[in-house]
Amino acid sequence: MVDQQPCASRPVPVLISLAFAQVTTDILLSLNEEGFGDLRLTHFLNVIRHMSGAGDRPARLARLAGVTPQAISLTLSELEKMGYVRREADPDDQRSQLVFWAERGLRAGAALERHFARTEERWAAAVGQESLESARVLLAAIAGGRDAEAPR
Repeated sequence: MVDQQPCASRPVPVLISLAFAQVTTDILLSLNEEGFGDLRLTHFLNVIRHMSGAGDRPARLARLAGVTPQAISLTLSELEKMGYVRREADPDDQRSQLVFWAERGLRAGAALERHFARTEERWAAAVGQESLESARVLLAAIAGGRDAEAPR
């Protein structure tokens, strides 16, 4: 069985999924400690990690998250009520909306940046800065060199 193998001999996709689970758990714990305990994993996975900050169309967020436009609309409505995002009419297409960070969202984003910096410092201390940079390059290659685009 896969979960009985020593960590180093597990398939790389399994190790990546285990690391992802730890990373997302740590994100939610950190956000909770910073006063953003109302955020759920679905908020982070489907919206927060894909927001550019320059105004995003909900259809783009849905595509990147791999969910339906209806699902993203529900998540955006939750985040809007909680004060994390705001929606405005798209000046280039009045039939569409753009999603921007609201004040609480900007504060949560700053908390996430602090968390990511602390995490990378901790990892660099554990494996060395050179190994961490190598991991960054390898993971970017595995992800297909995309910063924000999800596979279709």
